[in-house]
Amino acid sequence: MLQSKFGRSFVGVVVGASMACAFLACDGGGDTDGNPDSVGVGDQFVDNGGAGSTLRITANGPIPVGGRIDFLVTATDPSGLPLSNIRLNCESEHGIAIIEPSRGGVAFEHTNVNGIMSGVLGGVAPGSYLLECRGPQGFNLQDRISLLVTGDVPEGFDGFPGAAGGNLGGGTIVEVPDEDLTVRQVQIVTVSGEPARNGIVDISFNGDCDGDPTTVDPEDYGFDNFQMTITNQRDDRAFVNSVTISIPSLGISATQQLGGLVIPDNAEVDLVGTFTEFPAGSSVKVIAGSGGPAVPTGTYNVTFTVRGSTGSGDSFTLQQNAAVTFGAVDNCG
Repeated sequence: MLQSKFGRSFVGVVVGASMACAFLACDGGGDTDGNPDSVGVGDQFVDNGGAGSTLRITANGPIPVGGRIDFLVTATDPSGLPLSNIRLNCESEHGIAIIEPSRGGVAFEHTNVNGIMSGVLGGVAPGSYLLECRGPQGFNLQDRISLLVTGDVPEGFDGFPGAAGGNLGGGTIVEVPDEDLTVRQVQIVTVSGEPARNGIVDISFNGDCDGDPTTVDPEDYGFDNFQMTITNQRDDRAFVNSVTISIPSLGISATQQLGGLVIPDNAEVDLVGTFTEFPAGSSVKVIAGSGGPAVPTGTYNVTFTVRGSTGSGDSFTLQQNAAVTFGAVDNCG
């Protein structure tokens, strides 16, 4: 049983090491109708939901390619009682199909009296993929789990027509053996935790954690970074010249020039760089190198494009996606 536990530019190459962030110093399954406004929870965006409420995804994995498994989403209030008749929405990375619920290719359904929404997932392609579910706006409930899809694609298999999912944007962490240069994964490194494939970026600074104006106790708040794992299966070196970070849905794109950083032959390295930064004199976060605009609250498909050349003179372009959530995170510790 898999159950989630949810929640200026510097670029370098790191082999088998993690990177510290820079800091800013500051002074549920039934189709029943219901009224979600009748259940009150807080409005602080935190990993496990507002004011102590929780959302939990539970699923038995892995999923065979072409196969199906059941999953449950359970919503509870701060007292542990079920949040009934609230509408939940789910989405997945490409590789997992949400067969049920699916309404015109969108996965949404209300929780039953026990605060539970049930559903069915299908395996589309081998790899490791993310499933994410959220509560209604104002509840600030969300959860994510990663699920493996295993096995060979059956002959004649054409997916699950009419299913939802696949819109979080890639993210497979399995290597493609017939490609000699690959971006195996991208992780987000924030001041609040370890590298995560689908990180939560804090964009709301709290300068007074205890609410006492006579004390100085700001939350941890600073630049966020990305850590990109690149595999070079060639017999010659590869030189990374730039990384472009883009959020197509927001029209944001910024390129960081790296000056030919070297990936040794037949090696795997972690390339680390700045993901978000602050314009001068501001605590508002923007994508590093973009100059703005600020990224609004929400979950977005972020594309990382790597460009470079090999020792034999061949140019290459590599690409990987990550679903990143931007919001107000409580880092008061």
